[in-house]
Formats: sequence, C-alpha cells, structure tokens
Amino acid sequence: MLNKLLLRNRILASRFCSHAIDSLGHSAIPLASTLIVLILYVFTLEDDISWAYHGGDGGELIAASYSLGIPHPPGFPIYVLFGKLFSMIPIGTIAFRYNLFSAMSMAAAAGFVSAIAAKKSLIPQTHIWALSSLTLACIACGLTYAFVPVVWQQSLIAEVYALNALLLAALLWAIITDRRPALIGFVFGLSIAGHLTSLLFIPLLLLLVPKKSWPGLAAGTAIGLLPLLALPVLSNSGSPVSWGEANTIEAWWWLVSGRLYRPNILSISPSLWLARMTRWGLAIFLPLMILTFATIVGLIADRSNDRKRPGSSLLVTAMLFVGYALTYSTPDSFVYLIPAVLLLSVNLGLFLPRLKVLALLLPLLMVTLAIPSLSTPTVDVRGAAEEMLEVAPDNAILLTGGDQTVAALWYFQHVEGVRMDIAIVDENMFQFPWYRQRLQDTYPELKRLIEDDVPGFVKSNQQERPVCRVSFVGQGYYSCVDYKKIRDS
Repeated sequence: MLNKLLLRNRILASRFCSHAIDSLGHSAIPLASTLIVLILYVFTLEDDISWAYHGGDGGELIAASYSLGIPHPPGFPIYVLFGKLFSMIPIGTIAFRYNLFSAMSMAAAAGFVSAIAAKKSLIPQTHIWALSSLTLACIACGLTYAFVPVVWQQSLIAEVYALNALLLAALLWAIITDRRPALIGFVFGLSIAGHLTSLLFIPLLLLLVPKKSWPGLAAGTAIGLLPLLALPVLSNSGSPVSWGEANTIEAWWWLVSGRLYRPNILSISPSLWLARMTRWGLAIFLPLMILTFATIVGLIADRSNDRKRPGSSLLVTAMLFVGYALTYSTPDSFVYLIPAVLLLSVNLGLFLPRLKVLALLLPLLMVTLAIPSLSTPTVDVRGAAEEMLEVAPDNAILLTGGDQTVAALWYFQHVEGVRMDIAIVDENMFQFPWYRQRLQDTYPELKRLIEDDVPGFVKSNQQERPVCRVSFVGQGYYSCVDYKKIRDS
C-alpha cells in the first residue's frame, strides 16, 4: 500500500514538474530574455535626438509621429501611431521616449526568439540542473540576437527597424509554433506595413504554411495591411511633416510602394560586394558569419524530420536579406541585415539548447564585439541645432539641403516648439508639388511656391524675410549672404 502511494506521488510530482517546466518555457524564459536585454539597452540608450548609428532620420520620424503626419515613404503608419502613444510617457525628452520605444521593441523581439527556443527545445525533466541549464540555453538564444552589434545599435535610437524586427519575430513565432493561418497572415500584414522588406518572407510563408491554408493566410494578411489605409487620414491631419498627399489611389500607391527608393534596389554590382563588406567591418559582418556558421553546424547535427524545424528555409530567407543589403545603394544598407540576424538566431534557438550552459558563450561573444561600436562619439545635435536656431534672424527662411539637417530642425520646431517664426524649407524636397503645397499650408505668407524654382522662390521672398542656408554636416555651415553667391560657391 505504501509503495503504491509513493508511486502515485512520484507520478503526480512528475506531472507537476512537467507542467511547471512547460509554463516556464512559455512565459518566464522569454520574459527573462526581454528584461535582461532591456536593462542593458536602457543603460546604453541615447538620451536625446541623435545621429548615432546612422540615425539621421530620427528627427523626421519623431516629428512626423508626434504631429501625426507621414514620414518618408512608405509612410510607416504603425510606427507613427505606436510612437505617438510612447510620446505620451512622462519621462525624459520626447526624443528619449522614441528611443525607448525602439529599445522595448527590440527587447521584445529577443523574447520571441527565446520563446521559440523554449517551445521547441524544452522537454519535461525533473533534474534541477537539467532544467537550469536548458533554461539558460534558451535565454542565450534571445540574448545572442539582441547583442549582435547592428541589432543593439538600432535599439538605441529613434528608427523603424526595431519595431519591424518585433513584428517579424512575432511572425516567426506564429509560424514555428503552428498558429492559425489567419493569425500568421495578420502579423505578416502588420510587418509589411512596418517595412516593405518584410515582403522577402513570402517564399518562407508559402513553403511552411500548407497550401490548403493559403486562403486564411491571405485573409489575415489583408487585415494586417489595414494600417496603410490610415495614411490618407494622416495626410489630412494638418501635420507640417507629411510626405506625399495620399488622397488619391495613385498618390497613395506612390507612397506605400516606396517608388522614390526603387532605383537603390539591386544597384550594387557583385564586383563591389567585397569592398562593401570590408567597409562594414568586423562589428557588422563578423557576427553574421558566426551565426551563419553556427546555424549550418546546427542544421547538419539536427536529425529531426519535424516539419516545424524549418532550418534550411530560415537560412535561405536570411541569405535573401543579406543579398538585399549588399545590393541596396545607401551607406546604411547594413541595417537590412537585422532580419537576417533574426532568422539565424531563431535557427539557433532550434538547436543551441543542446549545448546547455555553454550556449551562453555566444551572447558573451556578441557583447564583446558590440561594446567597441557603442562607444563611438556622436554629434551633439541638440547643441548644434539650438546654436543655429538662436542666431537665426527673426522670421528667417532657413534653406536646408540634407536629410539630417532638415530632420533635426523639424524636431526642434514641430515637437519642442522652438523658433516658430522661422520657415524651414528643404531644397531637395522642393521638387515635389505636394511638398510645396505643404509649405504653403504651413507658411501661407511665402511666395512663389507654384513651380520648382528655388532661386525664384528666394528672390520673391528675400525682401520680406531673411534667407539663410544652413547645414549641420561636418563642422556646420550657416550663411545669410546673397543666395546666388551661395549656390555658385
């Protein structure tokens, strides 16, 4: 009788441990990953508007979101709307709140990586050391992703890539944990609205989602894309920072399709790839090589026939993003490696827990590679902008000729309300009719905004308002002399 009672108690204890471990894998492990990552991110977070880590668009993104406008194509409505909510948090500067938005998004993405590892790798065990080592290994998967230098850097500034990474991480979690096709499609639609490069996930989805479930997948995707319909509303919000018109189907499509940037796609020839990778340096490309090597080793070692261990498909999709980053013609195209890092890290999550505690060596290696890249001195954007705005003549027209300068001035004027008497006019954007109309709506007193003629615009307005050309590039540039002399110099 006693032996039967003991046996029954052991069975109940085993079931309890199994349930406890399963709960741990589904909640505590991803939560632990998210909190650890977020703490380190906050300690290294930029505390104000910043150009660090190629974050020159930050001022524009913040100003557009804060005023419920539209940033550059494809408009990023999800970033605008969620960023607006974060701007209401009563802590630090407005810019700091948007930086915190990036940090929390990327930390949550790391939590999803660990959640996938916990779901696919944890098995019920009663030995406390086995439990602890497996737990640490699953946490290590999320930490490895979060501490890759390019991922860490983009988590510290106001940019769209952290939110997009969170949506893609949620998408991978939905696929690998076999969620409903409609839910998978919904998250996929949201990720496209977050960034157009998410379209590179289409082959992966069609491969891993059964063909009979494609109608549900398509329906969910259509619902997830609905935030793009908010762009016409945002276009009419009265925000002074709003790209395009989005009031017609043609104008809306110009915006959401990113037509302005299509010439950048596949514009770097293979002969220049090696030079580009060399310029990226060890902090960017070496972690990618390490993760690729580790995931290939994991694929070779894995003998599972489980359809939900789609290691090869994840690896191929990661290489699609690598190819896109290599061939996209912008100085900061390496940021498009973040989805590749995510895919490779998820792949590791399917195999890395076999290493138990030794799996912690990989995130430690990433931290070692990341720390030097986080200590790079940056421009004091606030100091430079405040000095520039302080010396500007009353009611001046400030002509800008670059994204960083106009984005910073937009932030200080339209978010913090500094020098509202000044009219900010960007020469590069002056070519767009919708931009000149936006200027007319914002500054009704300005003349000659009908045609693309900057010299004519200056000549028509310089009798009533001082015209100055400004730039933050290099040591900064400020001149209010005759405009023709400035253009000829």
